[in-house]
Amino acid sequence: MLWLVSLGWLVATWTLAFLQPLRRRAAPSPSPLPPVSIVVPTSAVESARTKATRLATLQSLLEVEAPGSEILRRSRHGGSGRGPE
Repeated sequence: MLWLVSLGWLVATWTLAFLQPLRRRAAPSPSPLPPVSIVVPTSAVESARTKATRLATLQSLLEVEAPGSEILRRSRHGGSGRGPE
């Protein structure tokens, strides 16, 4: 008898665990999302590897579906990076 109760409990918890993602997806957003600014820091050093990485990063950021979002790319040119010179 105890094993039957344990089996029922196990099946119920598994069922609820599998239904959890479906319930989360169905919930509507309570309010519109605010605009987002994405700042991408880059280095002034230019090589084939850094250029490919930068392009891949920017390409993936362009695929973000956020209304009113903007992407800002900033690079540091020379200096020590310790503040204004």
